[in-house]
Amino acid sequence: VQRGSVQFIAKYTGDPETPGVASTEKLPDSARLPENKLQDDQPSIPANPLSYQDALPILRALGGPESPRPWQGALPFTYHLGGKGVTAHMRLEQDYAVRTIWNVIGKIPGTDAPDEWVIAGNHRDAWVYGAVDPNSGTAAMLETVHGLGELLKQGWKPKRTVIIGSWDAEEEGLVGSTEWAEEHAAELQHAVAYFNTDVGVSGPDFGASSVPSLQQFVREVTKSVPSPKGGTVYDQWKKSQEEGRGRGTSTSASNVVTSVDNDVKVDALGSGSDYTPFIQHIGVPATDIGSSGRYGVYHSVFDNYAWFVKNADPTFVYEQQQARVFGLEILHMADADV
Repeated sequence: VQRGSVQFIAKYTGDPETPGVASTEKLPDSARLPENKLQDDQPSIPANPLSYQDALPILRALGGPESPRPWQGALPFTYHLGGKGVTAHMRLEQDYAVRTIWNVIGKIPGTDAPDEWVIAGNHRDAWVYGAVDPNSGTAAMLETVHGLGELLKQGWKPKRTVIIGSWDAEEEGLVGSTEWAEEHAAELQHAVAYFNTDVGVSGPDFGASSVPSLQQFVREVTKSVPSPKGGTVYDQWKKSQEEGRGRGTSTSASNVVTSVDNDVKVDALGSGSDYTPFIQHIGVPATDIGSSGRYGVYHSVFDNYAWFVKNADPTFVYEQQQARVFGLEILHMADADV
């Protein structure tokens, strides 16, 4: 199970009852897979995360051989592999139901090539409070939208159509973005790019993931944005890599990085965020950006506003940086000659 989702997103994402088909209110029940046909997609082995306080008596009671040293955690006793004499009873209640989710979509029609879509998005739902994941990305995206609105007031119009998506139910399996992509699969055959942000700001070290064809594009955009540390985002990105700090966006990149000569390394996109249906289902080139740090509260109740302003971005300067990079990605791609 990847990134806390509740389905095998390597097989397919979205509504498990409608693989490859948009799950909308108009879809008849007869077109949905029954519950007994969902095993291809739904994990069959129950999994329940535990706090260290709840796990401690179970781990302490385990007998058997000592665990390999890399398996030794931080609790104050030697970890063992287990054996006879310890039984744990786990009672899980699964709430299976069809519920309505909402995507919020904004659209600016293009003047020269309206059928060529430039899409940017971020998910809106969180496991708990989600100050970093996804709200730091949502805040940056909304500020980007504010900037686009100001440009429209001044008479600017994009050459290509710009679409902004606030996706719902990402944490449950990229549901909102997948269903929207499935609903608009025909139009997306003409899409130019999809720009994603998810864990927008968890610290000061910028990183990006991309398909190979957009890696240089991302580098060039970051050369146009000032960094709160001085110089450009690109300068600080390169410096942080040279000093061994941060890599990519930490939650959604693969282990593969590519570089050109002595240029900054851009991670290759893996899977696990809302770019997945665009790149892996339909073939739309995509990027994912974020500013990372020591983010030890991921997907927990502690990912809240208090943690954010104390640790991630106390003065919100990296939120501004994120909005500028995200906005320039959209502007440059919407108006590029080629």
